[in-house]
Amino acid sequence: MRYSQGFKRSTVRKLLQPNPPTVQELSEDTGVSQQTLYNWLHQIKEDVEMSDYKRTPEEWSLSEKQEALITVAGLSPEEEGEWLRRNGLHSGHLTLWKKEIQDALKGISSPVSKQEIQKARKQIKALEKELKRKDKALAEVTSLLALKKKLEILFPDEDA
Repeated sequence: MRYSQGFKRSTVRKLLQPNPPTVQELSEDTGVSQQTLYNWLHQIKEDVEMSDYKRTPEEWSLSEKQEALITVAGLSPEEEGEWLRRNGLHSGHLTLWKKEIQDALKGISSPVSKQEIQKARKQIKALEKELKRKDKALAEVTSLLALKKKLEILFPDEDA
């Protein structure tokens, strides 16, 4: 059966999007064999434009979210609605992003006191010391086990 180029491209696009269906699932949904889907994927993978694929709001980076908020701030309510629809977003996303950026800025701007730094350094030093002690103990146990195996090989147990 001959399939249109548009059908092939849309099917391959489904395989290239984030969290795609498996080839087997897509094969069952479309009625196209798995091997044919693999062939299409290899033939037109580079040609398929993902420009009409809209990312989910969770896939936006923090800097992209900030740029979006700045862009939307200068728009009228009608233009904002159009921009949101064009980018596949809701006004609730903007509110969440604003809070997310504010929380990130609070984390950056909160100064760490010298006492907290000293306390953290002491804790790191103690943990490193404990780690060294445990590494030595592990090395000792490993060498004892190796020696025990060698001893069993050299002097097999005669009671067994």
